[in-house]
Order: sequence, then C-alpha cells, then structure tokens
Amino acid sequence: MSKEVQPEDVIVGHGAEAIAVRTTWGGKLVVKKIRVKKNYRLEELDIKLRKHRTNTEAKCLRAAMEKAKINVPAVLHVDNKECFLILEYIQGTPVRMILSQYEGNRHIQYEEVKMYNEDEEEEEDDDDDEYQNDKDDEENIGNKRRRVDNQDQCNKGVASFIEKDTPSLSIQQSSSLSIQQSSSLSIQQSSSSSSSSSLMQKSVELPETVNSDDSSLLIATQIGQAVAHLHDSQIIHGDLTTSNMMIQDQTNQLFLIDFGLSFMSNKEEDKAVDLNVLERALLATHPRIGPFWNRVLESYSSTSTHSKEVLERLEKVKQRGRKRSMAG
Repeated sequence: MSKEVQPEDVIVGHGAEAIAVRTTWGGKLVVKKIRVKKNYRLEELDIKLRKHRTNTEAKCLRAAMEKAKINVPAVLHVDNKECFLILEYIQGTPVRMILSQYEGNRHIQYEEVKMYNEDEEEEEDDDDDEYQNDKDDEENIGNKRRRVDNQDQCNKGVASFIEKDTPSLSIQQSSSLSIQQSSSLSIQQSSSSSSSSSLMQKSVELPETVNSDDSSLLIATQIGQAVAHLHDSQIIHGDLTTSNMMIQDQTNQLFLIDFGLSFMSNKEEDKAVDLNVLERALLATHPRIGPFWNRVLESYSSTSTHSKEVLERLEKVKQRGRKRSMAG
C-alpha cells in the first residue's frame, strides 16, 4: 500500500504530524495514518523522527490493548519505510459531539426572589415592559453566576478525591450507556414550576451544567477508568481531549484514539500533566461541564492504584500553570 492518499480515500483527520484517511485494506474499512514528511527538516533527521514516532504510537496502542485492557483501535500493520500505520476503523460518535449535544439541549430553571409592594403597584402594561428588561438583566447575571460556580467546583474537584475512597464502577456497568449517533440523541428534559407571593420561577433556554443523574456521567466514568488503566500500565496518551474519544455505535463503549503523542512513562509528573491536559480541554470545549470532570476524577481515583500520588502532583501542576498565567 502506497503512502499517498488515493482518490477513493476519505480524510478523517489532519494534524501537524500526520494525516488519517479512511480506506480499504484486505477488503475491510481501516484508517491509514500517514506521518507527513517535513521539508524544513534534514531528510535524514526527518525519516528518523517519523519512523520513531510511528513505532512509538504502534507500541503504545498495542500496550493499551494487551496490557491496560482498554478499548483502542487495533494495529493491523506498521510500515517503517513509508512511516504509516494501518488501524482498525471505529464506527462511532466523538465524545465531543455527544457532550455538545447535551449542553445545547438544556433548559435552565432558576428562582428569583422578588419583593412585591402593593402600595407601589403600577399599571399592567408598564409591568410587562419592565419585566422584559428585568428578564434580560437576570439572564446576564445568571450566566455570570453559573460560570463562577462552575469554575469554583472544578478548582475544588481534585482535592476532594485525593483522600476520598470511592467505589469502583466497572466497564461492564458503564456499558449500559445508551447513546446513539449525535443525530439521534434523545435527551430527557424535566421541568418544574412553583409559585408563591415571594418567589417567581422562569425558564431560560441556556445550556446547563450536566446533572449528576445525566447519562453523560457514565461516559465520564468510562473516561476515568480508561485513563487510570492506561497510567497504571505506564502509558501516557499525550493528547487527552474529547475529540480523541469515541463511543462505538455497536457497543456504546468508549474508545481512546489518536496516540500520536503517546509515550511510555511511570513518572507521576507525566501522568499528572496528562490529566491536566484533559481538564483544560474539557473546560475549554465544554465550559459548563464541572460535575463531568469531577466524575472523571472520582472514577480515576477509585480505579488507579497510584491515584493519590498522581492527583497530588496534579494540584502542583495546576498551581504552576496559574503562576505562569499571572506572570503573563
């Protein structure tokens, strides 16, 4: 098989280091991941780097499947000369799309305390105009309040799981997750209303932080377990984002993909940085996902044999990042 992309191939991923295309190999659909030649590098150095990174990715994928026992694409072929991999094609939906679907279909309900003064009651028409203006202000205030609460919750998440001994949920339990492709996702929404002389409740169509009873938290459980097994097997993914996670259509199981930046390491620092990359990716892509990240930590903590040390180091990694941000 040539390293060039054929006309019938479909590009499914394009990064700085490689191009991933969906093609056929041995009569079945596969993903061919091609390490792209860099003309700005010396040719001898370029081939050495591409060969090394191709072999490292294949090694980490095989270790993830055979040693860590997690779901990853199977390595079907490694071509050291042309620097490409033939990988199992996973038919599914990226976790990023699933979480975005949850966020985008939320209806928030909140309560506002309003004092009524019968002596200063105005005409009904004037009240309607004032209500509309107040509603706009309340939405802005509510957005700010939820952003602050969510950030505080995420900042406190790691510390609460360092000493906490939580029960482990198995992958088999998590597999009960019922999620179809993003086009057919069905999200159950609930609403409640209450009224009194001092309370008034309104419904605002804005994304809400994922609730604890939301089935998306089952995905978070699977993520925490998968990363824990990965780290316990001395494998660092290097690019843990929700774009590099898939829910397979047939099994509803989580698959980790794109091990292009992966490497082997038993250092707590490397594992902590791996988790920090995931947290920052979640906050950037899904800013209202605080409880989701907390569930990832809980699952990681209850699964990994060295979670206490790694989570303590994660706090130090985050503190270093905050200091750099403050220093500009």
